[in-house]
Amino acid sequence: MAVAVRRIHSFGARLGAYLPIAIGGSVVIGWMLNVSALLSILPGRVTMKPNTAIAFICAGLALALLTRQSVSPPTRNLAALFSAVVVAIGLVTLLEYILHRNFGIDEILFHDLVQHPYPGRMAHITAISFCLVGTSLLLLSVSERQARIPQLLALLSGSGSLLAVVGYLYGVPLLYGSLQYTSMALHTGAGFLVLSIGILFCRPADGIMAVVSSHFGGGWLARRLLPIALIAPVLLGTVCVYSKFSLNDVRLALACLIVTLVVIFVTLIWLLASALNHAEHRQVSAQEALRESEGRLEQKYRGIFEEAIFGIFQSTPEGRYLSANPAIARMFGYDTPEELIASVQDLAHQVYVDPRRREEFKALIERQGEVRNFEVELYRKDGSTVWVSANARAIVQDGAVVRYEGMNQDITERKLLEGQLVQAQKMEAVGRLAGGVAHDFNNAIGVVVGYSTLLKERIGSDELSLRYTEEIGKAGHRAASLTRQLLAFSRKQIIQPTILNLNTIITEMDKMIHRLIGEDIEVVVNRDPNLARIKADLGQIEQILMNLAVNARDAMPQGGKLIIETANAELDEGNLVQYPHAKPGRYVVLSVSDTGCGMDKETQAHIFEPFFTTKGHQGTGLGLSTVYGIVKQSEGYIWAYSKKGNGTRFKIHFPRVEAAAQPAAALPEDKSLTPRGTETVLLVEDDESMRQLTRRCLAAHGYRVLDVQNGEAAIRTASQHDGPVHLLLTDVVMPGISGRHLAESLAVSRPEMRCLYMSGYTADLIAKHGVLEPHVELIEKPFTQDALLRQLRKILDRSNRATVAAAGVGSSV
Repeated sequence: MAVAVRRIHSFGARLGAYLPIAIGGSVVIGWMLNVSALLSILPGRVTMKPNTAIAFICAGLALALLTRQSVSPPTRNLAALFSAVVVAIGLVTLLEYILHRNFGIDEILFHDLVQHPYPGRMAHITAISFCLVGTSLLLLSVSERQARIPQLLALLSGSGSLLAVVGYLYGVPLLYGSLQYTSMALHTGAGFLVLSIGILFCRPADGIMAVVSSHFGGGWLARRLLPIALIAPVLLGTVCVYSKFSLNDVRLALACLIVTLVVIFVTLIWLLASALNHAEHRQVSAQEALRESEGRLEQKYRGIFEEAIFGIFQSTPEGRYLSANPAIARMFGYDTPEELIASVQDLAHQVYVDPRRREEFKALIERQGEVRNFEVELYRKDGSTVWVSANARAIVQDGAVVRYEGMNQDITERKLLEGQLVQAQKMEAVGRLAGGVAHDFNNAIGVVVGYSTLLKERIGSDELSLRYTEEIGKAGHRAASLTRQLLAFSRKQIIQPTILNLNTIITEMDKMIHRLIGEDIEVVVNRDPNLARIKADLGQIEQILMNLAVNARDAMPQGGKLIIETANAELDEGNLVQYPHAKPGRYVVLSVSDTGCGMDKETQAHIFEPFFTTKGHQGTGLGLSTVYGIVKQSEGYIWAYSKKGNGTRFKIHFPRVEAAAQPAAALPEDKSLTPRGTETVLLVEDDESMRQLTRRCLAAHGYRVLDVQNGEAAIRTASQHDGPVHLLLTDVVMPGISGRHLAESLAVSRPEMRCLYMSGYTADLIAKHGVLEPHVELIEKPFTQDALLRQLRKILDRSNRATVAAAGVGSSV
């Protein structure tokens, strides 16, 4: 239908262009050949003048150029030139009428034998019409979008020409001319009518013609009623005029009535069509807006579905996916949702690690209508597993569940972190227990070691008794070694950190490691030549290397390869995903790997726990727990990577420090006899056995001992004692007043008194993380008699030298 309308418009525009050209051309030929039939359609009527014919030809050419399929700028300029000629002809003629002058424009080409008393051979109504038509064509030429004003000008010209034609039909000369002025020829009026219609159809989709050319109902109505409104009244009036009932004196009124009716009918039809078009346009716009809104909404929710970071699905109770988004496909390792839907036919046995959990899911959702935060472990396409948290609801139709709809969130990382947190909490609890046990155990071990030493001194030459005593002492020392390992795990061991280079330590321990692991294991060492420094206790680092080497040796009974590596590393937010609980920063990495039997996940979960061992009765289960405690006490991190049958790798990250390495200062061992003294010692120990043992050791070597059970008694004894108290020997952890607070209290009244602390661990001391402060003197439990006496003598001698120096005396005590 739209194509037919366009064809009608195109035909009307071309007819309006070519017919005026034909009319004007025939009139020019008539003037050239003096053929009166071509000059006037009706014999004896007004002829069309040459300037009128030329104006019609120019107007037709301008319209023809404007109605071409493609109008180029030169074509548009030529059409504007023709339009300007039309306007000029009309204006010059009007000037002749206004100025009462004869410019002879109508006789430029041909001489008119019929002279009129008044100058100007073109009718004044014709000149006005040419001004209107020419201006309309000129506006169409200079602007590609101009339509409304040219169409209104064309309608005015068409209305004037319609009056002239109706005047000829009804025999009313007043409508096409006057007694004084030249009248409009009949074919001039017809030419203007056709030309006006052509201008209207030149741009029918714009301006006032848009109502007629619209594809809405108003356009359809206008296209059918307007021709009737134009033609029917004229024809009816013609019938009335030329019938026997007509009177000549009413012809003018009838003609005016008919033209008025035409105008009214056309206006009403146009208004009606415009209203219909507007209403239908609003309806169509509303429908299009609704469709567009629905489309945008669908696109929006489709985008949410496709781009969601959570997996969205629809599944049947039988276990098949009906729909899935890309996120859930990626979650399960599939390339596309279509592949997931096609591959999974039974969720319970293909996806669920434990099929019984599928039955739990179905029971919950059917009983409650929905499930929230249902955590379950599922298989991926490659056989690996993923933990998801499912939220879903049941869709019920006719009382039966037809499908499930919901979302899956990948919580694998959260599960991993939860497991690591539980493991860390368990290790911390075990560490606290180990530290507490070690603290109390140290007193008992100290008593065993101390009394075995005293007994050994009294036995004399009885070899059997001497051997028994030595075995008691050895057992006590082994127990003390186990206690130190427990303290290392619980991070309560006393350490003396220095600036170290791991490469240097590994080089110095190379021979020892070779002897330790045997000849059937190849040792490969890869050192980073630009390795940074760390701050740690030298003995603890050596203990880490030895424990890991022994562990690797035991994992390779048939031989293999031990690889020790050092490197610099930096942990940032990106790789902290691999190392949870670690802090961002710069680290030095110590890596110890073996090609042994490896460990499964169950074993890896317990390797750092004290007393956990895979070696049966051959192992104590304290090797890796000691390593763990040392690393944590050095503010580092340790991770184990292992797979059954593929060896094990331990990676330790120590915080990097910017300082030069310090050489390890080894104290020369004093080989002299056990020192004696005569000073007064205030002994404070809450354990009765340990206090009696220590008092006997000190008294046996010349010291005067004031022994008490707690801090309150110590303060009371010190205040009542008249003589000097040279040294306070006190336990750190005691009921009531602690050893540290006791020392601070007595320092006020006895500032010259020195202090030596005794403790199984230093958590309650001033030390931070087990690091002893430089001015604090402490002896670790369990200790030997010789170690106690030497430490005591060293403190007292240093105090005596300081006193003598302050007094200005050069001799020593």
